[in-house]
Amino acid sequence: MKNIRFICFVFVICLLAACAPKNEWVTYSVDYDAGILPYSFEYPSSWTMDAGNNFIGFVSEARLLKKVPEKLEPGQIIVGLSMNINMSPEEMVLFRSNWLEEIIKFDEPVSLLVDGRPVAYQEGVNFETKDETLLIAVDIGQNTRGLLSARMAEGELEIWRETLMRMVKSLKLK
Repeated sequence: MKNIRFICFVFVICLLAACAPKNEWVTYSVDYDAGILPYSFEYPSSWTMDAGNNFIGFVSEARLLKKVPEKLEPGQIIVGLSMNINMSPEEMVLFRSNWLEEIIKFDEPVSLLVDGRPVAYQEGVNFETKDETLLIAVDIGQNTRGLLSARMAEGELEIWRETLMRMVKSLKLK
């Protein structure tokens, strides 16, 4: 009898794992963006995208495009991607964090190489809501840089870090 229960238990676990949504990715290409060279990148297929001039927004839930709450709930993330041709990754991150310093307390910026490319990032926490922010800038070559700005619910930076780094690593000139 215990063997049958165990087999049923394993079967149910396998069935649930098979039904769980997969973290699939989509490649998006930008052929023209106000003086920026054509580029491409990947993002999670479950996110909703809103593209504009030199800015592409992503949200984990489509309703966040209509109304951004003061404080994000667990699982919610808002991400923006912008491109620049004149600033280094460090300058991009510092420019953005200086602009937000009245509402977000940022740690010191960190610079490193990722896949041989210069990257700078800075983490911060909103003074009031405790939502977390991650700014990541990367040099993608030919004097072109990308800046990923992400806001997520309190305590979720570690959950989203891998996803955001994958997006940054996928940024490539065409």
